[in-house]
Amino acid sequence: MKRSSLPIFFCIALTLCITGCSSEIKGKSKESKAAITNGSSGNTDVKNSDQELCFKRDLNKDGVEENIKVIFKSKEAISERAQSYVIIINTGDKKYTYEAESESNVIPGVNFSDFDTKDKYIEFYISSEGPSGDPSSSIYRFDNSGIKKLCDTVGHIKEYDREGKIYTEFSKTNDKYTVTLSCYDINKGKIEFVDKKNLVGKKLQYDNSVILFTDSAFKNRLCVSYLNDNDGKEEKDRIISNYERDSIVKVCEANEILTIVDIDITYGGIFKDGTGRNIRIKVKTSEGKEGWLEWLNGGD
Repeated sequence: MKRSSLPIFFCIALTLCITGCSSEIKGKSKESKAAITNGSSGNTDVKNSDQELCFKRDLNKDGVEENIKVIFKSKEAISERAQSYVIIINTGDKKYTYEAESESNVIPGVNFSDFDTKDKYIEFYISSEGPSGDPSSSIYRFDNSGIKKLCDTVGHIKEYDREGKIYTEFSKTNDKYTVTLSCYDINKGKIEFVDKKNLVGKKLQYDNSVILFTDSAFKNRLCVSYLNDNDGKEEKDRIISNYERDSIVKVCEANEILTIVDIDITYGGIFKDGTGRNIRIKVKTSEGKEGWLEWLNGGD
């Protein structure tokens, strides 16, 4: 899937949640299959701008369903997004509460997923579009001692392998070959990057023009490789002219075959502690020129 990487106006299509429903992304599936399960809207005393969703799920696989309520709170009277939410879980005579404050553009919906079928938990997550095209998903687990936030993924969750590995839209290259670069390992509690030796030699083919930059270009300014061919030659030339001439190796045409020669995972910017958002990829063209692909997934 082609995604614009213009720094400010980068948008992510909403595929993971539908308002007022719970959904589950099937393991090893590349598409979110949203469906109404056993969620229903509550009618307790909440503000008109708030949205309340209620569910019954066995979150710790003990055979007893917990009562789950999530209240999404918005500062505006009418809004499709929330700025905070409260998770309330009742089981037996006990009540557990988790408050998530100061969130940005939260999508009012709850997703339940068995990320690792070998453990004794069904996790759930809530997604956000972020302040300016900085999507993330917050994953939670209930273990009878409380509600625990496991992580914030970089990007919306797209698929998982049911063995603890979770993939977002930033886990793979957004070209014809969708090469896997990273994943979130829920058992290890961190981003796992694919070993460089398993990536060198793989092919990339983008359906739009891309700029290849020199080794040091990114140190002087934000470099974005993606060019929208629909903008026309004049606009593309204007964007290219914003960079120093000696910082560009080549402007590659759409569908040009590129070969990976190096990977840099050390420069992630400010996104979620810099992990996984911008994985720099050095490629070689058919005529032997080498340059870096920068911010193909967007960013500020």
